Amino acid sequence: MRGIRAILLAFGAVLIVGTAMAAEPVQLNNDWMAKVEAEMTAAAELRKSYDFSAGSSDQPFTKRNGGFFEVSGLVAVEVYRSDESVKVRAAMGMFGLADAGNEDLALFFDGRGEDGYDGDLSIEEGWVQFALGEGHWVRLGIQQFNSDHAGLVYNDSDRGVVLHGTAGAVGVNLAYFAKTFDDAVSQLNTENGRPWHVIIANLEVPLGDGEAVKLQMIPSFHYSIDRTGMTDTDVGYLGVSTAGMVHGLQVIGAGYWAFGEQTGGMVNPAEQTVEAFQVLVDVGVPLMEGKVFPHLGFFMASGDDDPLDRRARGFDAIYDRVSAWGYNHFIIKNRINLGPGSLARANSGLFTFRDFDEPANFVNPGIVAFNAGLTTKWTDTFVTDFNVGPAFLPHSDVPELVLGRNMGQEVGWALNVNATWDVAPNVQVVGGVAAFIPQGVAETIFLGNTTALNACVMVKIKV
Repeated sequence: MRGIRAILLAFGAVLIVGTAMAAEPVQLNNDWMAKVEAEMTAAAELRKSYDFSAGSSDQPFTKRNGGFFEVSGLVAVEVYRSDESVKVRAAMGMFGLADAGNEDLALFFDGRGEDGYDGDLSIEEGWVQFALGEGHWVRLGIQQFNSDHAGLVYNDSDRGVVLHGTAGAVGVNLAYFAKTFDDAVSQLNTENGRPWHVIIANLEVPLGDGEAVKLQMIPSFHYSIDRTGMTDTDVGYLGVSTAGMVHGLQVIGAGYWAFGEQTGGMVNPAEQTVEAFQVLVDVGVPLMEGKVFPHLGFFMASGDDDPLDRRARGFDAIYDRVSAWGYNHFIIKNRINLGPGSLARANSGLFTFRDFDEPANFVNPGIVAFNAGLTTKWTDTFVTDFNVGPAFLPHSDVPELVLGRNMGQEVGWALNVNATWDVAPNVQVVGGVAAFIPQGVAETIFLGNTTALNACVMVKIKV
């Protein structure tokens, strides 16, 4: 408990310093400027019946058990020349967690006590950027990079180099990352020395006349090379992401094709030929000058219909952090565990039987999900969001092989309602409830049919 208190005190001290310094950039001398940014999020959350059993709040083999308190923060310092020809940035991430503890976790994982306390400090950014001419720059070091509009394939902070340029109105990015960090518990960078390399090339292409049609399209190519343990993965991702307005409709869409080879997968370790795809579409109509926004969404990741052959057809990302359908969508937000293993990673909509720090697994059941949403802006400072929809497995062959039980294809229904209140220019309160009503697949996997519930309230401060 002392460790958690120390982290909380450090958060407070750093935030006070950041608040005092971050109002405006500081002129260091005739050539150099500096600025400080600080943000902190404190959240209280309750999880109930996550194993779909009546009266249970236990989540075996995982942190964040039942009711818990969590705090995270980031302090960044950026120094740059007045003409922005050179920039240097460093950011420290901080994290603290206190929950009710978990006996299963304490017995299974060496060194993790059942008291449930956890804390972490990490370097989230540490880079230097040099201008190479107007609109062109190169950035080296630990940096955040999101390769599309929804974080579907790669959205992470890692060591790497990014070369950015422009060709007219088109932006061009070429990036390499050595993915040597794990983010499983705190979502902060934790060193693992893993031999995993990622290459990304994309374009940022504006489309339309700026009035009836105003879109940005990001065609991209990713290549992932992973040599973790017995794993040998060489997979490419070719696709496109698009977002913007089309004749009064607000749209976001993405499609990716994954291809390559995988050996040492979690379900079938034999050499596999990867052939998989992923699609996301969300279309809405802003009404009443944008104050009311109904929208419909569809998400699909292909699944494997024969886990024992040599073709892996289940889509898996490199490192996805998906932003869609409310901040607390049950499937996307939560890590859904299956005994000591993982069925779905947190912040991911994929059922891949792997966690953040584990190799890709393209022998998986895939997912099909639908969503109907309604976002309402009641005032300039208060917004609510409602989302509901079912989820299915395209193929149930993989979980049937793993569990030895027959099951259908309907996983269940996800529902979430949340609200955002801008209390002050730098202070935001976010709260919401989410539920998941299990159907055939979830009932068969977890041997329960009780609705899982989640309630969360958080305060975000950013300066």
